[in-house]
Amino acid sequence: MSDSTSANSPETAANPGTELAAQTIEAPGLPPHTPRQTDIDPRAAKRVERQVGIMFILSAVFAVLFVVFYLTLPVDKNVNVPFSTATINASNVALGLTFGLSIFLIGAGAIHWAKKLMPDQEVVQERHLHASSPEERAEAVETARYIIDHPHGYSDDQLRTACGFYMTHGNGGVHYLLADQHIYAINRREWQARNFPRPETPADVARRFAHRWPEIVSWGAFVAVLMLAGTGWL
Repeated sequence: MSDSTSANSPETAANPGTELAAQTIEAPGLPPHTPRQTDIDPRAAKRVERQVGIMFILSAVFAVLFVVFYLTLPVDKNVNVPFSTATINASNVALGLTFGLSIFLIGAGAIHWAKKLMPDQEVVQERHLHASSPEERAEAVETARYIIDHPHGYSDDQLRTACGFYMTHGNGGVHYLLADQHIYAINRREWQARNFPRPETPADVARRFAHRWPEIVSWGAFVAVLMLAGTGWL
């Protein structure tokens, strides 16, 4: 009686998803594990181990033969094709067969080991929280606030990252409006540069390499001293 009453209540009729939201849906979990033949029969497991070992050994043997044929077979030697009058280069045949079989056997051995011997039980590891401590988050907010107050010396990407971080994790206020203003200015500059490009001026080049000016000046002074010393002025 109570179920029918709750199902026909005005709240449920107005919002049909209320009844479904109130029901708890349990996680289906993992499907039951089906053991393989090698899981229940030790002899089958040993047999597969031998098969995988033989594949790996043969792969190494063919790799050694590849090196031997590469060093010993002459390039101009030909051999007859069976059941035909045609000839084929012996070096190409030997190198192709040995290299191909070596790669095939190491791949087949790895796949055979993974399908027959590798543990196939699904393991679920619960996720843990990786959030920073309140002190670290507060320090990051203070850093973002400082960048918003002093945007000069930071690239547009750094400024946008700081503004977005503060707008997401900050305390609002005036700095929220400043962050929004900075992002708007960056987007406007990018839009103008994309739609109305202009030739790069020497001032633009100087600003683009502003972070390397100390290095440029120091190397220029060093070269100038060498030139003066070489010409006898020093």
